[in-house]
Amino acid sequence: MKLEILLDNFSKGLSLALKAVSAKATLPVLSNVLLETDKGRLKITATDLEKTISVWVGAKIEQDGATTVPARILYEFVSSLKPAPLQLVKEGSLLVIKSEGVSSKFATMPAEEFPKTLPLDSYKKLCSVERELFLDALSKVSFASSSDDTRPVLSGIKISQEEDTLTFVAVDGFRLAERKIQLKSKVDLNTSFIVPSKSLSEAFRIFSVQDKQISLGFFEKENTFCLEGGDAFVTVRLLEGEFPEYQKIIPADFSHEATVLKDDLIQGIKLAGVFAKDDSKIVKLELSKEKVAIKSESQEMGEAQAEFKAQVTGEDVIIAFNAKFLLDFLVALPSKEDLLVSLKTAGALSPALFRLEKQENYLYVVMPVRVQ
Repeated sequence: MKLEILLDNFSKGLSLALKAVSAKATLPVLSNVLLETDKGRLKITATDLEKTISVWVGAKIEQDGATTVPARILYEFVSSLKPAPLQLVKEGSLLVIKSEGVSSKFATMPAEEFPKTLPLDSYKKLCSVERELFLDALSKVSFASSSDDTRPVLSGIKISQEEDTLTFVAVDGFRLAERKIQLKSKVDLNTSFIVPSKSLSEAFRIFSVQDKQISLGFFEKENTFCLEGGDAFVTVRLLEGEFPEYQKIIPADFSHEATVLKDDLIQGIKLAGVFAKDDSKIVKLELSKEKVAIKSESQEMGEAQAEFKAQVTGEDVIIAFNAKFLLDFLVALPSKEDLLVSLKTAGALSPALFRLEKQENYLYVVMPVRVQ
């Protein structure tokens, strides 16, 4: 293998692929990145066996070949170089990298020892979606997935395709978030997958620097989900199991409703949260005529209360929530200052449904906290 590549291109490609390198690799070769020439470009691949990231970067290929190099050491070295073209040459069991006044030799492992990647041209494409819509959906549901490994299926995001609608859902047993995307055209295949939320979050960071549409697809026999966009291709091993029938959790009957400004809610919850330091982080929302009050109290530290105007229907009611669950939802919303959020519930111990005004494509449901 012999090639010349721009430092900036090589560094960016490595930084993206590194997101699939495990800090605790079970096999020595998994600490490496696979460098291989591919149709006149350099392909950089990393995997932790759960997800695989491949990135293609432009290069001047003089001789085809492939090898694997310790990922983090290579990136640390490349990041320390001054901007200049790099020469990469495979010499025996070493990879030699030269730049202006700099030369280094890296120990390698054979490319044959690196896990085989799934062929790019054999996956079944599901649909294409605008990058911004995909990233928006991911950011609006991922926080509602569970970090508890005792029920692995809850650590994933369910992605469903039905005709011209793509739905993202996350549930952790105490809350759920659902975001729907309307596609430009119908798709004949109706299907769904449960994709690990953590792996999708890594994809979020990869595709946030791409400027094209993202294609979604899967390798059916390999139980693998895939994302393609720009010069990156990501595969993620799916989670197995039955996802909760979350539609049954979404409340449909309400006796109370409050419509408030998002920024008022955030400020009130943060102020009350100063005294909500126990494990449950409880804040109380008091809905009454034309206002909402947010309160918290601690026998050891004191109490706080914030009030603001709101449109309220129904009898007065006090509902207790985990402050973190509310803030996770609110900070994922657009930064628009006059954004209105509606809260609907059937009572103090009933699930609360949060929506954005005049937007039916996103909802968030939170279970209240029972307090003495």
